[in-house]
Amino acid sequence: MGPAAGVGLVGGDRAPAWGRIGTILGTVTMSADRSDPAKPGPAMATARLAPLYGALIANLVRLPIADKLQVKLEAADVARPRIIDGILTIRDPRSPTRSAKCASPTCPATGAKGLP
Repeated sequence: MGPAAGVGLVGGDRAPAWGRIGTILGTVTMSADRSDPAKPGPAMATARLAPLYGALIANLVRLPIADKLQVKLEAADVARPRIIDGILTIRDPRSPTRSAKCASPTCPATGAKGLP
């Protein structure tokens, strides 16, 4: 796993924990001042919505981004040797016919299988 995908994955894992922290802060704020019955309302809303926001950020933003980055990094790992083989084939003083054969999905010189 690449570092970019790891950052998204860690952020996705930690977002629900930040929601729990929001719940604790809302609960503490709600219980701090009990003199006015209308005061706990906004703190209760914070305590109720923080876990929802944490779950939404994790499951709708961070984890899908980490998955997409992982797929792109794996595709780049597959394509990189093929690109290098192509560049080296162009650089070598070979016949154009052999270079064209190496541009096919399977290169007889290296046996590397290309992308579909």
